[in-house]
Amino acid sequence: MDDRVELLVLILSLAGTILLADVLRAVLSGLSSYGPLATFLTGVGLLYVVLRIRKKDGAKNGGER
Repeated sequence: MDDRVELLVLILSLAGTILLADVLRAVLSGLSSYGPLATFLTGVGLLYVVLRIRKKDGAKNGGER
């Protein structure tokens, strides 16, 4: 049961980050000069989530791959 809850929290966190990045991109894209910045920030946000997932996975498995 604990693994299911952790997976659900991880999925909701990822969905929330993507939604927040998409809203930020839409807002900044409305200001035409900030379009590339919005794309960059979206990429950085998604990279952060992926690295956080990998860190949790490594800690859970004792760092073994």
